Amino acid sequence: MNPITQYSIVDLVSIRTGSASISLAGVDVKDYDGKAKIVVITQGGASVVATLQHNDVQAYDDSGWAAAQDADGNSIAVTPGTATATTTVWEVDISSLKKYIRVVLTNASTVYAGVIAFKKYR
Repeated sequence: MNPITQYSIVDLVSIRTGSASISLAGVDVKDYDGKAKIVVITQGGASVVATLQHNDVQAYDDSGWAAAQDADGNSIAVTPGTATATTTVWEVDISSLKKYIRVVLTNASTVYAGVIAFKKYR
């Protein structure tokens, strides 16, 4: 097995532009395992807030979604606080998350969010 070919990049929020909040249905991560990197890129807008959430079911509204937490019990979120482009990378244990994950963006400008994760060996 070649570990390089087992990594996947999955879009959580494809590149989009707007000034409102972005909350999507989430991405199924049951086929991934171990450490993963969540990449959030924001351009402009000092008040953008990005939060990683997880849920047992894929929901298009906010029902059931909860903020994912790091090993210290803190919500995984960022407010870049700058009008320039900012890239944030969160490292998470994807095995500790529920089946679906999403990145919610408030006061979004031009944004992207994706996950780089290791597919389970089958």
